[in-house]
Amino acid sequence: MARLMKERGLKGTFYVPITYEQRGLSDNQVAELCRDFEIGSHSLTHRRLTDLPDNEVDRELSQSKATLEDITGQEIMSFCYPFGDFDLRVKSRVEIAGYRLARTTNYNYGQNASIDQFSMSVSSYLSRSLSVNNLLELARILNIRLPLVIDWECKAKILFDMMLRRGGIFHLWGHSWDLGSRIGRLTRVLDFISNRDNCVYLDNFGIMEGFRAHYTRR
Repeated sequence: MARLMKERGLKGTFYVPITYEQRGLSDNQVAELCRDFEIGSHSLTHRRLTDLPDNEVDRELSQSKATLEDITGQEIMSFCYPFGDFDLRVKSRVEIAGYRLARTTNYNYGQNASIDQFSMSVSSYLSRSLSVNNLLELARILNIRLPLVIDWECKAKILFDMMLRRGGIFHLWGHSWDLGSRIGRLTRVLDFISNRDNCVYLDNFGIMEGFRAHYTRR
């Protein structure tokens, strides 16, 4: 994934849990990855933070941040909620732990121009189909037939084109173990979205900084 993105000049943030069995990256690989991409925390043990008391949430947040900072030699700004689950309590603990932003798995199809730095939304998943309700919502927003948004490759391209026309953020996300046989389709999507003159490619921290600069100027 990193190689495909780097070859096309694309930016991205890789979220790394520390002791999770499906992490898939060694410390040395994480250190190598941070030379070209932002590294964010995905917690210490990838537990559902909404089920944990404050002291355990704080441990998941602070120890993962400190470990990744030791590995990369860089400040870790970004966090991604395990399983996409968060509430106001967890959200506040993320800010207290010293993170500058947090990613969710909530979908936003360009309907809202504002950004909440501790509940940043996404546009498209690299393999999983949306729920029926989300598919119907997306078909309505785009004013297209339902079959066109069922396939994730087609949906990603349609959403990217919509963002180019209307303005907004296109954010493709996924897990490393989802790639497998989907590499070919992912490559086509990355080819489709790369090297466009009328958009800017940013990692998650860059998006937040861009919004802050934009609204400061207004």
